Amino acid sequence: AESLLVHSGVPRERWGLYFDFFAVFARFEYALARSKFLDDRGHITWKRAARRFETEYPMDAGSLRKRIPILFERPPKELKRRRSGVYWESIVEPSWSDATLGFVYVKTGRNNLFPGGKWPEGQGYDAERDWELLTQSLTFIEFLLSRDQRLRKVFEEFR
Repeated sequence: AESLLVHSGVPRERWGLYFDFFAVFARFEYALARSKFLDDRGHITWKRAARRFETEYPMDAGSLRKRIPILFERPPKELKRRRSGVYWESIVEPSWSDATLGFVYVKTGRNNLFPGGKWPEGQGYDAERDWELLTQSLTFIEFLLSRDQRLRKVFEEFR
């Protein structure tokens, strides 16, 4: 695997964070699936999980945004395609709560890892932003697991 990562563009000193993020995210996704947050096709229902979380564990949005500001101020975007090429589009919905945004941003950040040059003309790879998004995504997952002991138990049983 190391020989493949050499060509990924990710600096060697940051490989650990990428591995940590993938491992934690996979376990988190597993915990959500085992907690029955699945649709009919077996896909995680991120918004439903967020709604349940915010109903059972109300959070102070201001303190969450202070803990993970980059995730909310410069969140990951979805890659879209049009005839003239590709572009990044914000995925903010005015009616979404911070919990919903956090869940969606963490999933989108995972989807955007190792994009392989999917940037619109004139926009390059921002390694520092990736580092911050991954770090703050892990903080968000840790925050959720610290509040929901049932989810944490399922997360920890997956070994």
